[in-house]
Amino acid sequence: MPAATPLPSFPPAAATRGRLLDAATAEFAERGYGGARIREIVARAGTNLAAINYHFGGKEALYAAVLEHHARRALTTHPTQAPPGPPRPTAEQRLEVFIHGLLMRILDDDPAAMFTRLIAREMLDPTPALDKLAQAFARPQVEGLCAIVAEITDAPPASDAVKRCAISIASQCMNLHFQRHLLKRVFADLPLDVGAVDALTRHILAFSLGGMKSATATAAPAARHPVASRQRRRA
Repeated sequence: MPAATPLPSFPPAAATRGRLLDAATAEFAERGYGGARIREIVARAGTNLAAINYHFGGKEALYAAVLEHHARRALTTHPTQAPPGPPRPTAEQRLEVFIHGLLMRILDDDPAAMFTRLIAREMLDPTPALDKLAQAFARPQVEGLCAIVAEITDAPPASDAVKRCAISIASQCMNLHFQRHLLKRVFADLPLDVGAVDALTRHILAFSLGGMKSATATAAPAARHPVASRQRRRA
């Protein structure tokens, strides 16, 4: 009988850091940054207070590391960009990939997928970590989405109309998390979990394609003729 392959070993410092990240993830997801307790985190991790200062420098840096860790995991596990290489997908195909990836992040039922829960806490009570997360994680994806919308609608990527369309597309996806408990009670027979991602993607794609062209078309004249637009509103 062949000998069993030994499990890989990790340096003690790396293992301690990993346990702290896991323990802090659970604590921050349950209580938010303000309610999380450092003593509870070290108890969960089976270490001591000095370990947090050694590995992260304090609670604020630990929280930022947790957010970055799970943001990177979400990007890797559920990308919102089509893979590079020919043939280049159309803008509509790239939008479908974006919607599907975002829905998978939001509806992922893997216990290790904590990013949406952490972000939901951060939205309720923002911390300084949100600025870095917005610049490093959210902004590049938003800019990519705006570029797709601009290509589909033939509108300027930096226009307010394109930005509003991008917000509307993302909001349709995010709403499935923020209102999930209510939606389950109101639409008890409608599948809204990870198993329904394909159907939800097709719906949001079709709904968005129909709406964004109309939205950018009606916004363009107002942008070109602001005075006339104000006069029409007064009339």
